[in-house]
Order: sequence, then structure tokens, then C-alpha cells
Amino acid sequence: MDIEGCPFIVLCGGDNTRLEVLRGTIYKPFLQLRDTTLVAKHVTRATMAGHTRIRIVVDSRDPLVEAYVAGLAGELGIDVRLSVVPGGAREKVVEVLGPYPTLSRAVVVLGDTYSWYDPRRLLSRVESGDVDCCLAIARYRLPFGVVKVDGESVIGFSEKPETDFLVNVGAMALGPTAIDLLTRGVAIDRMLADLAAKGRLGGIEVSNGFLSVDSLDGIARALSAEGQDLLSQ
Repeated sequence: MDIEGCPFIVLCGGDNTRLEVLRGTIYKPFLQLRDTTLVAKHVTRATMAGHTRIRIVVDSRDPLVEAYVAGLAGELGIDVRLSVVPGGAREKVVEVLGPYPTLSRAVVVLGDTYSWYDPRRLLSRVESGDVDCCLAIARYRLPFGVVKVDGESVIGFSEKPETDFLVNVGAMALGPTAIDLLTRGVAIDRMLADLAAKGRLGGIEVSNGFLSVDSLDGIARALSAEGQDLLSQ
């Protein structure tokens, strides 16, 4: 696989609708979580996998974000660039891929989530031709204790159980068909649903869980011992 020539796109836009306390202040992926940020973790993981075209995408210009990304590029000694693209995730991906008209592979991650995924494994599924897109997925653990009731009596209790559901943790590899669908205007969620219906959507389960900083509870978990352990990997 041509990992070096494969763009790695970190989506960092949004207006913090689920974390309103931060609205108008900072993009969630750039929050300092003790000694790191989710952006830094994604860029480091991409570098370890061999990517050299790393693009961080935001909605609007911010001198502090620009300085942070420039510092990250200097620290790692690689090509990390910031792109400003208003609009949704599809628009951001299409804009970043625009300069590469013959491109057939890309990795896209959400900047406000993080898991211990391997971009090369995602790309390998696409490269094999078995699927047109491959997601990193993880088993979901409910953040609340679950109760079973009979009338007004609680007859069962389970503290934050692991569910049978597997969820998309925000990292995916795109193949030629997926890129073509996005370029033709198909929204990402619709693209994923269509590929799944055709049996062309792959998934690789990550075993160490995932972090999401789209709520105060998520930030607290990222700062906890468990979250810091995941961020240290």
C-alpha cells in the first residue's frame, strides 16, 4: 500500500452544539487533556502508520489553532497542514481531496473521538477489494447503571454494562467507490448506509474502547486514569 501518498484527514469543525459551554471558544479536538490533545494523538498515530499527507480541517480561521498546528508539524517534522472549509464532513473531505483528482484511498477520522486503531489495517481491507470503506468499531459501554424493574421495585441492577452494540468510533478508510460517492454529493451517513446494504462496508473492532469529548462526561473520562491510559497508547 502507498501509505505515504494516502491523505490522512482529521475533521475538527462544528459549533459545539453538544458541548455548548465551549461554543465560540475552542474546537473540542484541541482541548488540552493533561499533556496532549486528541488532534496530537491522531497526528502521531498517522505518522506512526507512515502517512505524510496529514490535513487538519476546521470551519474558520483561528490564529491559536494555526499556531498549534504549525508547532505540531515542527515538533514531528512532517507535513501537517491546516485547511479551513465551512460546511459539513462531506464538504470538508471533498475539498481536501480536490487537489488529488486521481486519488483512490484516504483515511478520515473525527477529531473529537479517539481509539487505539491502526490506519494500515483499515486501509488493508479497502486495498483487498473486499469492501469500499472500512470503519474502526468498538463495543459500547453504557455510561449509566442499568436497572430492571417490576412495577415500583428494582429487581435487577448492572453498573455500566457493556452492550451488544458495536459503534463507529470515528475512523475510516475510503476506497475509490466511497470517494466517488462523496464527490457526487452523497452525504457520509447515506454513503455508509448504502455501502452496508450492498455488503461493501467493512469493520475492524478495536479492543481498548474509545474516547469522545463531545460532553462534559466525555472530557471527565478522558482526564480519568482510564482515559489517560488509552491516550498513552
